[in-house]
Parts: sequence; structure tokens; C-alpha cells
Amino acid sequence: MESYKTVVEGLAEYLGDGYELVLHSLENLDSSVIKIINGHYTGRTEGAPVTDLALTMLNRIQTEGLSGHISYYTHNKKGEPLKSSTITIEGTNGKVIGLLCINFYLNTSVETFLSGFLPRAADHSFESENYADNPQELVNRAVTAAQAKVEADQSILPSLKKREVIAQLEEQGISLCTIIFGGVTSASILTFGPVLNKVGSAKNIHPYRRANLLDGTANSIPAIIPFMSVFVFIGAALTGLSPVVVAGGTIYAFALFGVFLFAVITGWGRTMETESGGKK
Repeated sequence: MESYKTVVEGLAEYLGDGYELVLHSLENLDSSVIKIINGHYTGRTEGAPVTDLALTMLNRIQTEGLSGHISYYTHNKKGEPLKSSTITIEGTNGKVIGLLCINFYLNTSVETFLSGFLPRAADHSFESENYADNPQELVNRAVTAAQAKVEADQSILPSLKKREVIAQLEEQGISLCTIIFGGVTSASILTFGPVLNKVGSAKNIHPYRRANLLDGTANSIPAIIPFMSVFVFIGAALTGLSPVVVAGGTIYAFALFGVFLFAVITGWGRTMETESGGKK
């Protein structure tokens, strides 16, 4: 439940001052409130007990099959209107261990409501974000943007520009290792996965063995074939080397392929599937 406190804080910052957010732990109903923000709307603080309405809504969620959440209207102690939502938090084996309750104070002024969604000062600039259709497109856009930014910076020496591009990509979580060793593996997995599964099943090869062979092989040579791997081309663009040279330098991919080829030929680590689905 402790990890959900950060969720509550993030939601409160995003939604603004018109919302009360309450995190309940059902471990102790007498002091179930373990985190509350804008508690002045209902007059509660941390350590407050769970309400009868919260337990009623929990019962409705569980008995009416409401997919873990329910919204409704209620009033606070002063009789002021609230639009509320109760969301269940599940633990091990689907057991409900807590509740996240969101209460919107319906008497919130339009000005207060909108202030939570509009920039409050000039220093609140709009951040850019890439909405890519796949990881390869995302990396490609990131590289293009980093290159354009570095090229426009006249203070960076020409001999250091490629190094600066790599540094900026690493700041975004795109490491040099990802660029050099990464590749497009989804195509090979989707293409040959059903074939491998059919052949392996016919030979009683255990599903774990089949999955390991497919994943390992797909992340070896198929991941570095220049005309399939966009990351190889990105590495070539950053280093000035040809895609063939970059692909040929990925020793890990060749070594991985050799290991799995050896395992297939010699039977190293092979497990068979029994009629009951177990290993032998």
C-alpha cells in the first residue's frame, strides 16, 4: 500500500485543488486512512476510520461485478455536494487490500478548477513528446532530434558532435549498447514462432525449451541483419561506419547464435514434455 501513496500525490498534483484523494488500507478499519490530500473537504486526516459508505460501495463492487470501481454522488458533513469514485486495490490472489477514493467538490469555482489544468507561470513550458508506432520509430526520431540539436549548437566542436549526440541519447534512456546491439526481433519471432512450436510439439520438446530457443535465436543473428535492423543503421549513422561493419562487430549476437546452435546439435539442456505437460 505504501507505493500507492505516490500515486495519490501524483493524481492530486495533476487534478488540482478541487479534488480530495483518500487512500484506505483495509488492514485496520479503525484507522484506514493512510494518505489523504485536500482532506478539508470532508474534515478527515490520516488515521481516520473507513466510512460506512466506502464499505457499502466495496460490497456493491464485489457483488454486482463492477470491475473494481464505482462512481456516485454524496454530501460531506456540511451538506455540500461531492462526486465520488471508489476504486479497489487488490493484493495477492485478488484479495482487496485497500481503496482509493476520489471526491470532487462540486462547489469548486470554475477559476479554481481551470487553474489546475492551465500553465500558472511563464516558466511552465510545454514539453515535446514523440508518439511513435513502434520502438524503432521512437529511437529513429530521438536520434534525428538529437543530431539536429547538436548540429545547431556552434559551441560544439565538429569532432565532438557525434559524441554529444550519443550523450544526449543516453540522457533519454537510449544507450549506446541499445543502438549497437539492438535489432528488430519481432518479425522473426512472429514469423517462425508458430513453425517452431509445431515442430517442437511434434517432437515432444518442452514449451520452455521451445520458447528459449526462439527468443535466444531471434536475438542473435536475425537482430543484426543490416536490412532488417534499424538500430544497425542508426549505429552506422552515428559512427560513420557502414551497416555491414556495425553488424559484423556485434560479437554478442554471433556468440549467442553459436551457443544455441551447439545446444540444438548436442542436446545440451534439452527437456522433453510428458503427456501430463511436465518435464522429463
